[in-house]
Amino acid sequence: GEQDAIGVYIDTNGGFVHDCSFINLKESSSPHMKGPGVYMVAGHVLRCIITGCASYHNQHDGGGLYMTGGLAESCLIMSNRLQNVEGTWARGGGVFMSGGPLLNCTVTANNADNRGGGLYAEGADTRIINCIVAGNKAGNSDADVTLTSTVSPDNVCNSYLGGTDFGVNPV
Repeated sequence: GEQDAIGVYIDTNGGFVHDCSFINLKESSSPHMKGPGVYMVAGHVLRCIITGCASYHNQHDGGGLYMTGGLAESCLIMSNRLQNVEGTWARGGGVFMSGGPLLNCTVTANNADNRGGGLYAEGADTRIINCIVAGNKAGNSDADVTLTSTVSPDNVCNSYLGGTDFGVNPV
């Protein structure tokens, strides 16, 4: 079955994590690991630093933050890594999100072997607001950001995503 984060897991009951650092959390053996740093289904992550987290197994997403709901706000997500051993996963070296807002965050210097080195976003409930995503790398495509067709451009505002401005450029 699915494995939880090494750093913190916030389930559907929610929770509030603030002013924390998740540094150098590494995972190399569990299949289907999500977010070695932070895995959130609900709740609020505020003013946290997620850096140096890595996963070295197949079928992993979200090297720093894996988010299906809740709110990640004013976080620095940098220097996280997803290495794909086999298959087509390893999406979102910094952040994988399929719901909830990412607000006032900086996502930089992350790496994914597949897509979305900084950010991989899917789902109609995904919101990216006043964020900077730049300086990331990906092996197959979309070095900084992968936005799937399920993410409406209207759900991205006042953000700079790898060379594309959505609204006002916060840089």
